[in-house]
Amino acid sequence: MRSIAFGLLGVGGVGSTLLNLLNDEIVRTEIAARAGVLFQPHLLADRRGILVSPHGLDASRVRQALEAKAAGGSVGEAPGGGSASSFDDVWAALQEMGSLHGFILVDATASDGTVPLLLRVLDAGGCVVLANKRPLTGEWGDFLRLTASRRCRFEATVGAGLPVIRTLQSLLDTGDRVLSIQGVFSGTLAYICTALNRGERYSDAVRAAMQAGYTEPDPRDDLGGIDVARKALILCRMMGQSLELRDVHVTSMIPSALEGLDLPAFLERLPEGDAEVNAVVQDAASRGVRLSYVANIGGEVPVVGLHEVLPDSPIGRLAGTDNIVVFRTARYRNSPMVIQGPGAGREVTAGGILADMVDLALSMP
Repeated sequence: MRSIAFGLLGVGGVGSTLLNLLNDEIVRTEIAARAGVLFQPHLLADRRGILVSPHGLDASRVRQALEAKAAGGSVGEAPGGGSASSFDDVWAALQEMGSLHGFILVDATASDGTVPLLLRVLDAGGCVVLANKRPLTGEWGDFLRLTASRRCRFEATVGAGLPVIRTLQSLLDTGDRVLSIQGVFSGTLAYICTALNRGERYSDAVRAAMQAGYTEPDPRDDLGGIDVARKALILCRMMGQSLELRDVHVTSMIPSALEGLDLPAFLERLPEGDAEVNAVVQDAASRGVRLSYVANIGGEVPVVGLHEVLPDSPIGRLAGTDNIVVFRTARYRNSPMVIQGPGAGREVTAGGILADMVDLALSMP
């Protein structure tokens, strides 16, 4: 049995779920039986604090860190923890641990600032697993440096636990030619579009998504489409397109009447967007098509926004919060490869991270 040391940046919903998953006896037993490894946390870090041990953090200290987070504090408030003002502090702590060969650093933050730390870990012989999309959608040069070796894995950045990244990588590695990729990459927008296609008002659909907990605290973070654009950009870059986020053509689902408002005003005036959005939906319905928020990849730049789909197409049949990805390639030209399932949620995202961790462990000599 090999013990694999790992560190975790970001101990929010996804990060804490990952820690709980790794502490589950059934999960630990299955991983040990199938992969012959045991994952041992050595470092936990959030925006304000850090908890680290060169010899590994036992279940009691991890539990205390999670309790501190649940109470609104920092992991650094757990016994033995300390403050951390930057990712340089995390790097200093990692250096004190000795060799990083075989060490896995998981980035479950939503930060733009982790790239230098991630590159340092890779340069030192360590591995990186990303749920954070931002390092891969910043500068093109950073993407190339992060992905230069297969020691950086990022399945959870697109489709959470769905095998989207792995599938595309396999197609490319085996010489297949990707003709197009169509994807619904937002469970939140899929839910809203399902409601709109049923004839519900835009304001009611957005409020229902908020009440169900599907949206970000500010629903415009979903409605603006930038998260979907990031996912589309990652897939394009995997195929060698040297694009930047600004190159992605994004049409948001924020009606023009509601643009530029602060959040309280936006929420109060939501019904003012009903006529604009519902007119588009009704026009599509009159022509026998449905609307879905889709990323279209295959042209010079990806195009993200509301897209008309046939009701009997894979995307047209989508309902609820599922994600779907449709690959058309030289091998899958007439009958496309379709991947569908939950594309958001703490459990499936943590599962995607864990799959990458197991894959890295199996690839280690």
